[in-house]
Amino acid sequence: MRAPQPPKRYSSFGRGVGQNHHRFDDSWSSSSLKKRRARGGGGVGGFKGGRMKSAGDGIDGVSTDEEKVVVRFWHHFGSSRKCAEKRAAKGTPHLKKEEDNNNVFRNPNELENRVRRLHKYLGRTTVDLPMTAANCPEILEVDAETVVKRLMFLFQAVPAFNGSKVSKHAALLVLEKEEVERRVNAVVALEEKKWVGGGVDKEYAKECAKERMGRNPSVLLLDSVTAQCNLEEKTVTHR
Repeated sequence: MRAPQPPKRYSSFGRGVGQNHHRFDDSWSSSSLKKRRARGGGGVGGFKGGRMKSAGDGIDGVSTDEEKVVVRFWHHFGSSRKCAEKRAAKGTPHLKKEEDNNNVFRNPNELENRVRRLHKYLGRTTVDLPMTAANCPEILEVDAETVVKRLMFLFQAVPAFNGSKVSKHAALLVLEKEEVERRVNAVVALEEKKWVGGGVDKEYAKECAKERMGRNPSVLLLDSVTAQCNLEEKTVTHR
């Protein structure tokens, strides 16, 4: 009769010890830690108490809000068609080399610096800066102060426009203050034109224009609005 076998012991590393179901990882052994410290690390992976994190780990690899914004920016930058077009843009033949050297989209360090400067102004707002910059990379070609001034005016001029809508309508940030005013007036003028065969209720037209811009702020960029702006400009010129 066979003697009873002792119960199998299981370790936290997986299968039973001695069954070769799991290869023991010695990275946490004292000798391994000493070797890592000798190479300049304070522990496993060069970080005392655990593995050192890096930007290569994505959002989990950084700790500050600013660094997280930079990591997210690069994620969006890599998948943005507009950013790719900016990066691939070629200069004029006689200035090609100089313009290529000045292309900020081919200078990762400068791009990061510009994102960081914008974050200093917009970090405590609801603006999704990484997504906004990827949707409208032109904002990285101008001073951060200029971008912020444009944004503040948009908040005043466009009804119901707020930080959470900026990334979706980022193209509005290319417009100067005077251009925004012209386009807001053009939207109102287009609403007035809807009144046919009688007097125009200008106040009601303004309310309709506000409602329209509130639903879709990018209405300011429509071809019909641009055409109305051009028409008004011609009218003023002929006067």
